[in-house]
Amino acid sequence: MAATIRRIYPFSRGKSDGNKGMKELLGGKGAYLCEMARCGLNVPPGFTITTEVCAEFHENGEKLPEALMVEVRAAVEAVEADMGLHFGDTKAPLLFSVRSGAARTLGSGVDTTSGSSSTATWLLKPWDGLVFHLTTTALHAPYLQISMPGMMDTVLNLGLNDQTVEGLEQQYGARFALDCYRRLQQMFGDVVLGLPHEEFEAELAALKAARGVQYDVQLGSKDLRQLVCSYKAVYDRHGAELPQDPWTQLFMGIEAVFKSWGTPRATKYRQINKITGLKGTAVNVQDVEFTVQEGRLFMLQCRSGKRTGAAALRIALDLCAEGLVSRQEAVLMVEPRHLDQLLHPQFADEAGYAADVIARGLAASPGAAMGRLVFSAEAAEEWRARGETVVLARHETSPEDVGGMHAAEGVVTCRGGMTSHAAVVARGWGKPCVCGCEAINIDLKHKVLTVEAEGGEVRLLEGDWVCLNGTTGEFIRGRQPLKKPEVSGGNLGTLMGARVGLDYVSCSPLRVPIARLAAAQAAIRAGKA
Repeated sequence: MAATIRRIYPFSRGKSDGNKGMKELLGGKGAYLCEMARCGLNVPPGFTITTEVCAEFHENGEKLPEALMVEVRAAVEAVEADMGLHFGDTKAPLLFSVRSGAARTLGSGVDTTSGSSSTATWLLKPWDGLVFHLTTTALHAPYLQISMPGMMDTVLNLGLNDQTVEGLEQQYGARFALDCYRRLQQMFGDVVLGLPHEEFEAELAALKAARGVQYDVQLGSKDLRQLVCSYKAVYDRHGAELPQDPWTQLFMGIEAVFKSWGTPRATKYRQINKITGLKGTAVNVQDVEFTVQEGRLFMLQCRSGKRTGAAALRIALDLCAEGLVSRQEAVLMVEPRHLDQLLHPQFADEAGYAADVIARGLAASPGAAMGRLVFSAEAAEEWRARGETVVLARHETSPEDVGGMHAAEGVVTCRGGMTSHAAVVARGWGKPCVCGCEAINIDLKHKVLTVEAEGGEVRLLEGDWVCLNGTTGEFIRGRQPLKKPEVSGGNLGTLMGARVGLDYVSCSPLRVPIARLAAAQAAIRAGKA
């Protein structure tokens, strides 16, 4: 590889050498951040390390090129000048986050399991600790877009240590600063050092239980100071420590993101979704993420918005009815997986199970699910392997749970909202999901789920039958009758009546709409419809 390659592309409001046409080099996120900056939008100053550097990284035995170290320091200096803050300063620290983005695939058959994928890393100032979340997207073959939410690694709040957190505390208060610090401790320990995520979660859960509170935001500054000490104890138990040098944190964070494409969870996700021929991940622009710091609006990211099958179908038909897209274009807007979601079973009589509803949460992903209750991803996969249908119950899901989520008929969580990991992954797969079911208490050690109800405590053990209604947000005990979905009429019937592609396919009746849609899209792309 030539030594003269350009490794870094900075961006800030009104200034950037990159643009939206450089996804192969900058990844989707980086390319569109550069484009927004060129358009004069107030993007946060930062820089993208190109996909070519990822190739250097892997060719160099997973070590960062020496030249990159120098260039990163120069890029950080430019961000410091723009923001009027300094990285590692003990009075007014500048903080960075390291995230992943990647090149668009051309269906070239690159082996994504070899660890040689070209993944781009990009760095942003996360508003002195405010956490924001992005979603990566991968392209499958040359056409289909597959989301990989939470599969790639991210590290936030880099630059905080025992000294700089005091400066942040003087600026924004103790609670805010300590909350930022404990998030860095947990994320760096998990992502960079490989410490068990569950041990950090256990410390947080124990502290909330001791204080008699349910939510993280109910913890005060004294509580968070104690949590920081508890997290340090997690490091000590494993003979590890959070580097106190901000630059060491930053470079270790960059290395972790470059390595993340080959992590077991990312590999398993691609296997589950049959994603092949990838160079990395990419992003399609549809919606915008923003934040406000001290009265200043920053545009953070453009990305593809998640939608359910019903929503995708309705949007396509409405745009066609309004004359904004042609019938062929409307057909291309609906993916086969969207129709698959519509073909899931529904409850035969929702009113009939009213007495068995034991908890309610957010209707995060529609549909009906019934199965035996399990409390871990491993159990879900094991039970599924022996022919059982299961419903996975978790406090909240993480990328490590994707195998169990895929094996389960549905997912219910105690915590999390409509944009939580569980909700986003479930919607992408068309699996029923109820999130934020706060009345549920899960004892992972004894494999027991309890709910305080009006008639007393409801107690469910692993293996008990449960149902969930992802359309209404209901969690139901026992078995309930299901019915097959309608495969004709309504919006689905309208789409199938587009008369594009094949009118007849040979397959299971419930799979006919999916097969017809795939055939129609192939015909349109081949210019034969």
